Amino acid sequence: MATHLSTASWNILARLGFSAEYDLEDGDDTKDKKTVSIAPSWDFGSDAEEADLVWHDLRTIAASADDDIDLGALTDRFGQTLVFANVKAILIWNRTDEATTAPAHTATTADVQVGGAAANAFEAWVAAAGDIVGPFPEGGGCLLINPEGWTVTADTGDILRVTNNDGANEALIEIVIIGDSA
Repeated sequence: MATHLSTASWNILARLGFSAEYDLEDGDDTKDKKTVSIAPSWDFGSDAEEADLVWHDLRTIAASADDDIDLGALTDRFGQTLVFANVKAILIWNRTDEATTAPAHTATTADVQVGGAAANAFEAWVAAAGDIVGPFPEGGGCLLINPEGWTVTADTGDILRVTNNDGANEALIEIVIIGDSA
């Protein structure tokens, strides 16, 4: 029996805040404080500012290896094939410093980078072909958001590459992709 997503809503909440106090040379003290919150959301659907697909995984990448993620042929946790036409958000988090059992991973150190696939690269989210983002050490990562979506081109522009830059240790990444099918 096929499983079809019939309704969903998607949102991301990211908040960055800081507070700093400075002792100035003239004896005055001053404070600097700022909080920035972003909370993009998408209704269920496949139009601009809507999403009907989500894929997520916790993956290991061997030392000095690439993980080429085919946005035109992903399988969700229900065994359904997902074919992204547009990507609205990408989260990639380097969790290499954590030990996990599924998938089996021993905590290590390894930097990862995103982008730069040799063939059929999904590059709509970067400025120029071959661009990469990173490297990201353990605990680092990136969250990329485009409410209207970056176009995925089947068979010629659908490979999102994540590279493990470490020559000795495997990397562990958490990845979430939100998008639409049409």
